[in-house]
Amino acid sequence: MSIKINSICFNQDGDPAAGSLHCRVDGNKPIPPRFELGDGLSPVGVFVPSALGPNIPIEIGVDNTAPTPINLIITAKETSHPSLFGNLTFPGVMVPPRGSVVLNLNVPSAHFASPALANQAMRLLQSFDWYYQEAGSAIKQKITSTDQTVYLLPDLPFEPWLSDSETYSESEINYVWTSVLDICCSACDDYAAAHAGVRPNTFAQHLEALTEELNTCGRFRYDTRHGACFYAVPAGDENGIKLQKYIHDRKFTTPSRLNCSDCATIVATEALALGVPAGIGHIYNPVPPHNGFACNPIISIGGNAWAPPFAGSFHYHEVTVDGAASVQNTPVFDACLKIDAGTNPGLPGPAGKAAQLPLGIPFAETALNNVNVPVGVPYVNMFYRERLVADGEDCNFFAVNAKEVGGLSMENALRVIYDSETDKGQYWRLLQRFGVIENPLPLAMRNLNKEAASDFFEESGLTTCIMLEESESHTVYDVVHAGEQYQIELIFAPGREETLMVIASKLAGVANPEIKSLALDFTNFAFGIDHTFWLFVIENAVVQVSSEGADVEPVSRRLAEALAVRQ
Repeated sequence: MSIKINSICFNQDGDPAAGSLHCRVDGNKPIPPRFELGDGLSPVGVFVPSALGPNIPIEIGVDNTAPTPINLIITAKETSHPSLFGNLTFPGVMVPPRGSVVLNLNVPSAHFASPALANQAMRLLQSFDWYYQEAGSAIKQKITSTDQTVYLLPDLPFEPWLSDSETYSESEINYVWTSVLDICCSACDDYAAAHAGVRPNTFAQHLEALTEELNTCGRFRYDTRHGACFYAVPAGDENGIKLQKYIHDRKFTTPSRLNCSDCATIVATEALALGVPAGIGHIYNPVPPHNGFACNPIISIGGNAWAPPFAGSFHYHEVTVDGAASVQNTPVFDACLKIDAGTNPGLPGPAGKAAQLPLGIPFAETALNNVNVPVGVPYVNMFYRERLVADGEDCNFFAVNAKEVGGLSMENALRVIYDSETDKGQYWRLLQRFGVIENPLPLAMRNLNKEAASDFFEESGLTTCIMLEESESHTVYDVVHAGEQYQIELIFAPGREETLMVIASKLAGVANPEIKSLALDFTNFAFGIDHTFWLFVIENAVVQVSSEGADVEPVSRRLAEALAVRQ
C-alpha cells in the first residue's frame, strides 16, 4: 500500500468553537493536538457541543511511498454510532512521488447538536475506515481503520481548568485531564443505569452523579482517627488539590483515607472540568471560640455503621455546593457521609434510621446559627444542617471560592497559599486559636530542604520506605519502623511567613476537634491528636507524621532531631 494517513488533527489551538479543547491524560502525560502515525494514530478530543461553531476543521497528512505521483481523493466512512462527524470526502489532490500533502476539510458540527447529546458528559469511541480513490478509477482502496476517543462536556470547563484558545504547551498542567473525564463519564453511566437509562442533563444531576460515584466507588474511606486532608490543600478561601495522587490512589483495591475537604474538593474539581459551576461550602461554628459542633450519628464514606464522628463532633466540615445558589437554600452534595433521613436524626442508631446520601439537599431550615431539632421529637423536614448537626449547636457555612479550586499539583497549591494576600488574616486567626500569638520562628532562618531529612531515612532503622509523592518542596513517604506503619509528609516553605501559612493550612484541614498543642524537643511548635498524629515545625520545615494506631512519638522525635542537627 503506497498511500498512508500519517496524521489527524481536529484541534485548532484548543478553540472550543472550532474543535477539541487542549487536554492531557493526567499530570504526567500530555496529549498532543496532532496525532501521528508513529504514535498509533488514535486521536483523543474533548468537545463542548454548546460552544461549537457551524464547522469543525479536520486536517490529515497523507504520504505517498510510490516513486510516481498519485492523483487521488481521500474518503472516510464513520462506522460507529452515534454519528458525530459523518462520512468525510477530502478535496482531490496530487500527492508527489515519495512525498506528503496536508488536506483540510470543514465538517459540519450538526451531529454534535443532536438533542440526545445536549448537556451530556459522555465518552464515545468513534471509528473510521479510510479509503483512497485514484482519479479516473471507480475502485476505492482501503488505507486503514482508526479509532478516536471523543469526550463530550455539558459546558465549557471553569477554572482552574483551561478552555480558551491558545498555542498548545506540553507542560501546561491545567488542560482538562482525560483521566478525570473518565471518572466523570463513568459516573454519568452509573447514573443512567440507576435512572432507567436517563443520563444527567442538568448541573444538579451531574453533581449527584459525581457525588454518588465517589461515595460508592469503594476506593476510599473516611479517616475516622484524625479527619486529616490527604488530597485537598486548604489555602485561605480556596482549596488546592493533589489531583495526581487522587488519580493514582483510585487504582488501589485497599481503600485510601480521606476527609470531608478531600471529598468536597474532588467532586468540585471533577464538576468544574465538566463546566458545572460547583463550589465548596465550609461548615463551622460561627460563635467564638469556634470550637466546632456536635453531630448526630452518620455513616462515613467507606463505612456501614451509624456513629458520631471522633468524640462526637467536627472541628469543621466541607461539602460540595451549587456555586450559583444562596447560602441558606444552597443545595448540598456530600460524598463524605450519609445522614439519617428518618424522623429522629438525633437518636443513636441503628434502629429507625434511614441512610441518605446528601444529593442536593438544602443547607439549612433557617438563617439562624442555632440548630433547633430536639432529640425524640419527630422531625420530617429535609435540611442538611438540621439532620447532621446536634440540637442546640451553633453552625453555619460560607462558600470557598465558588468557581475555582486551587491548582492541580502540590506546588501549585502551595503557591496559592503563599500568594493569598487577602487571606493571611484567616491563617493568623486559626493559629491564634492554638496559642500561636506571634511568629515563633527565628528571624534568621536556615532554609532546610529535602536533603535535611536524608539522615533520618538512611539511618533510623526503617525496614520499608516508599516515596508516595515528590515535588520540588514536598515529599510523602510510607515507612515501616519497628514493625509499625507510618506516613510522613514534609513541606519545605521558602520563608518565615510562608512556613506559618503552611502550618495553618495543615491545621485547617484537620476535622478532628481533639487536635491540640504539644511539647516536642527540637521543634519551634507542635500539635497532635492522641499518639497517632503529630504535626510540627522546625525552621522552614513542616512535618506531619500519622498512623492508624501506632505511637508516632518515637518516629517524630527521631525525625525532629535529624532535622535539627542539619540546621
